[in-house]
Amino acid sequence: MELKEQILNLREEGKSYKQIEKELGCSRSTISYHCGLGQKEKAYQRVVKQRNLHPWLKKQENFIDRYKDKNITYNSKYFDRVKIQEYLDSVTKCYLSGREIDTSDVTTYQFDHIVPVSKGGESTFENLGVTTPEANYAKGNLSVEEFIELCKDVLHNFGYKVIK
Repeated sequence: MELKEQILNLREEGKSYKQIEKELGCSRSTISYHCGLGQKEKAYQRVVKQRNLHPWLKKQENFIDRYKDKNITYNSKYFDRVKIQEYLDSVTKCYLSGREIDTSDVTTYQFDHIVPVSKGGESTFENLGVTTPEANYAKGNLSVEEFIELCKDVLHNFGYKVIK
């Protein structure tokens, strides 16, 4: 049975929000969301407002949700909105390619796991890289070192010399 159905059944039994919270281990806001009139619309409007204030918020949610990392929450110390906004304000270039990034335009950049989740990386602020979409797609689930080696191979294949 889904959480929503459990909440509604317990509410029909006359249980209070506090009792439901204790029994199901979910937050009161979750209970209110499913029981209260107009709560879904209010919640949706809050999300819309926050996404208008912070256009990168959807990228942050995708960064976390894509790998279903249950250790990270949106309100955690790792993803404090002020911290991310300050970080984005300081970013001018892709950490992989060095190409210019305009962080006021969310289509010009993506969030990347510097150490891929598939290689033990976590969805933490310290593992967050800002990159161009092209560089992020090219890197895929490679480590930075593996990505650099791939780039060297591509350049060698086309007759370029790589000198560090």
